[in-house]
Amino acid sequence: MKKWFQSLWAVAGGHPAGRSWRRLIFPLSLALVCAPMGRVLFLWAGRHPEMVESVYSRRIYPVISHAVDTLTGWMPFSLAEWLLYGLIAGILALFIVQGIRFFTRPHPIYRFCRVMSGLLAASSVAYFLFYGLWGLQYQRLPLSDILGYDTATAADSETLEALCRVLIERTNEAAQRTDRQEDGTLQPAGDPRQILQGAVTAWSALGEREPALASQPYGPPKAVMASVGLCYANITGIFIPYTMEANVNIMTPACLLPSTAAHEAAHQRGFAREDEANYLSFLACRASGFPDYVYSGYLLASIYAMNALYTVDREAYARLLPLFSTPVAADLRENSAFWDQYEGPIADASTASNDAFLRGNLQEAGVNSYGRMVDLLVAEYKINPLMTLPE
Repeated sequence: MKKWFQSLWAVAGGHPAGRSWRRLIFPLSLALVCAPMGRVLFLWAGRHPEMVESVYSRRIYPVISHAVDTLTGWMPFSLAEWLLYGLIAGILALFIVQGIRFFTRPHPIYRFCRVMSGLLAASSVAYFLFYGLWGLQYQRLPLSDILGYDTATAADSETLEALCRVLIERTNEAAQRTDRQEDGTLQPAGDPRQILQGAVTAWSALGEREPALASQPYGPPKAVMASVGLCYANITGIFIPYTMEANVNIMTPACLLPSTAAHEAAHQRGFAREDEANYLSFLACRASGFPDYVYSGYLLASIYAMNALYTVDREAYARLLPLFSTPVAADLRENSAFWDQYEGPIADASTASNDAFLRGNLQEAGVNSYGRMVDLLVAEYKINPLMTLPE
């Protein structure tokens, strides 16, 4: 009890240690300023998407991202992954050391407040940097505006069925140009790192065809060593703005690994919204010229389009499902069986967390926003009914 009275006396300034409480002013000031400032900046940006697009997305972000990518892009491993391990180890060590000192040193209340204020300040700064480095991209102009698409009119079931029919046809054609294993599933043309490197070429090819999407080259997506952990969390990839690294779960079935890499590369290039990253993945894969990438892009588009059709017209869905060729059906079964084995409370918690994160960044559909790529697919279908690579 004596230690507690000493701490309370120090708080009141009656002990020389009371002067140490002034050390809390700086971290608490950071905590009270950085996080609110980051949120205010984000909400302000939401009212000025044109300015975000022209000033931040087109001028400021390329400078920031390429400066960071210059430091991290050449690394053959994910720096973000190692920093995460270091952060976890550091926090655990901090709590162990401070926990021991809490019970063995004087002024435990002060020590506890100092640790917590430091963590709060660090979290607040990280929150602000998230928006400063990348998060404002959620508030840029919609991709439909950039590409000149009309997404204002919702597609009827007939249009959606027609889109699915065309995408299935394109997917089947693309599958014929890929190598297959004995069980009929995709035989990747290279190891995972070679596949991830292909995302750089795919995006370069897309930029040549669509100047509005052109950018300087970034480092390739990085393979996550602890991919099995991402599997249990039901995560195929994650972009880390602090290191500007696109991280990919390399245990993802081969049929969708290329499109996953292209999706994370879209985030790396400043497209934050999930539906837009999905659609851009499709465009980049289609433009790549690599058989595995082309197939993966069409397969991704087919899956989302068919899922959308299922919600509005199950009879049409049942009619079209058998149209997938045998190789494509084999990949779909493999993908479904793969993720089924990781279903559980961890996956549910991860999905709920991702949903909250997306809604916190004003993606009102939450995790369902991934599927809104279908709006962009429909918009393209209206001007490109064959869904082939535009001449």
